[in-house]
Amino acid sequence: MKKIAIILIIVIIALAIYTNVKNNDFGDINNSNYEEKIKVNNSAWTVYWDTNNIIEEIEIIKNELNDIYLFSTYFDKNDKIVIPQQLLDTYSSVKYEYEDKNFNYYLTFVNDIKYENKSSSLKDTDILYRLLGEDENRQKHINDIISITKKYGFDGIEIDYENIRKDMHLWDVFNKFCKDLYTQAVANNIDVRITLESLTPFEKLTFSEGPTYAIMCYNLFGISSKPGPKANTEFLKNVVEKASTLPGKKEFAIATGGFNWAEGEKTVSLTEKQARKLQIDYNCTAQRDNESQTLYFQYLDDADVLHKVFYADSTTLNYWRSIINKSDTYGISIWRLGGNNFNGIE
Repeated sequence: MKKIAIILIIVIIALAIYTNVKNNDFGDINNSNYEEKIKVNNSAWTVYWDTNNIIEEIEIIKNELNDIYLFSTYFDKNDKIVIPQQLLDTYSSVKYEYEDKNFNYYLTFVNDIKYENKSSSLKDTDILYRLLGEDENRQKHINDIISITKKYGFDGIEIDYENIRKDMHLWDVFNKFCKDLYTQAVANNIDVRITLESLTPFEKLTFSEGPTYAIMCYNLFGISSKPGPKANTEFLKNVVEKASTLPGKKEFAIATGGFNWAEGEKTVSLTEKQARKLQIDYNCTAQRDNESQTLYFQYLDDADVLHKVFYADSTTLNYWRSIINKSDTYGISIWRLGGNNFNGIE
């Protein structure tokens, strides 16, 4: 009788253990989709000059989205930071629509100057020397950035100062600026992300710990090049490898849309929806490039000018993300919202 009782107890214990495992109390380690839970932030930029369908696109990707970047401030002729009203309107409408999602909202600062006569100086490095070159000016610029960020209630700051390239002295003052900005922003409960171009000479630079670093994984082909995809497999692998020297948390940015190259004419940037409309208008069938998973087609316009178009869709974005995350798990930033279908995006 005792033996029967002992056997029954053993059976009951075994069933209890089996039930706990079945219910994933210890994690489903046999599931082929199992992966270590690593905290990554996925994000997307909005831009103030294209606010159509922003809410609709966020709705599609909201469950994969953590952070939203509002692009961007710029400078006036007196080196004063300007925030476009369209940016603030987008910020308000998205916050209202997704109050329950707890997105983190970042304000992006870029080194563009816009003048009253509608002319501009984009990615201007002279202004970076004026703002960052001297200790006093650098501190004033940091104060201005933090003050504006706090005034409008943003959760974080993104610094997207481009075109430094091989100017090692400017890199030196830029890195001092980033280090000081991070220290003072954190003291104000504000996060900081530094966005870097893929052409950054990572191997020659030492970046400070603290900020998140985002690396642009696009512009392999673009406005000033021959036709081709914004990124391909080899390019993405090289960027990820070069960025491995960066300290701390890293994220990688991929780009939607594409370009329309025309013989003898200026290359034009396109959204996915604009590219698809061209396909319909000119009755074109797109093919998919094997090395980039980008769609491409060509057509003759009404003046018999040959156009070549490359653009990304959701399949492209999913592929690029898979290449970036082959060796590790990184946050992915999407440049940008507006003009996308996002059908089948993961």
